[in-house]
Amino acid sequence: MSKLTTHISFFGKRYPVTINDLTPGMMVQFSYAKKVGKNTQNKVYTVMIVDPRFRRPQDKEDYTHAVSLEFASRDAILDIARTTGATMANSSLEVRKVYVDKLIVEGQPREFYQNNISTLISGKGKGSYRTFKTSKIRSVQLIDYKFPKSIDHYDAQALGGERRDNEN
Repeated sequence: MSKLTTHISFFGKRYPVTINDLTPGMMVQFSYAKKVGKNTQNKVYTVMIVDPRFRRPQDKEDYTHAVSLEFASRDAILDIARTTGATMANSSLEVRKVYVDKLIVEGQPREFYQNNISTLISGKGKGSYRTFKTSKIRSVQLIDYKFPKSIDHYDAQALGGERRDNEN
């Protein structure tokens, strides 16, 4: 059974963004062209970004690593949020008056995966980890995911500084 329904009522506005705007911790929805046999099938995914552009030395292209909200419950996402806190999604988006929260990801995306995501995918979010060829992602929409007041919210410019109250 899809766990996406546990998240939908906490979705606020959606904003079109490019793949280059994505940063770890963002909640997004996008269309993905998936090859099924000889046919190409478009599917819509709703995910939390772990690493928007990852390439191992043996890879020929970038991959986007994410946690599918279809398989990870709201409780699982909130467990991560309680550990990391939340902040403004991307300061470059503020210029476009896009004010959306995301989970705080300190350090490299690999550290975020090892410290927070690996526990999620072996527990409450089992089966939720997804890898996508970045070049096949289309129509990206950033979701204003509503976190409860109990989640610490930090000013993006003074991360680790003063807590800012959520408006929820």
